[in-house]
Amino acid sequence: MSRLNKSLLKKAKQQLAQQRKSEDADIAERAENILSRRKNRKAERRDTVRESDFERPVTKVGWNFLPGELVQIKRRNRPYYNTDDSCYLVIGARCQSWENREETNSHLEITGPAGIIVVRAAHLKKVL
Repeated sequence: MSRLNKSLLKKAKQQLAQQRKSEDADIAERAENILSRRKNRKAERRDTVRESDFERPVTKVGWNFLPGELVQIKRRNRPYYNTDDSCYLVIGARCQSWENREETNSHLEITGPAGIIVVRAAHLKKVL
């Protein structure tokens, strides 16, 4: 903001402060309203935040693996489980939920050449 604008703004505020002390109630009230706008906006914002009852949305994710299906671990995830490209049989599923996320069948118990292991559903693909 330029010096000229700052000085004009300062002068206008001084005039409003003088009008606030005016004998005329209407002029004094109008000046008071103009001078206290920022304070009123902040107080209103604070009150609305205090009164709001915002609930975070819950993301629901479901995986369509069922017990008895034949699956394979995806190629990029095989080193993590130390397995090869053989097929596995789904024998169970586990659901998990957090404060803002619910996952159904997110971890699957599978059985195959590597024994019974628990795998994230995102790391599997169905064998057709």
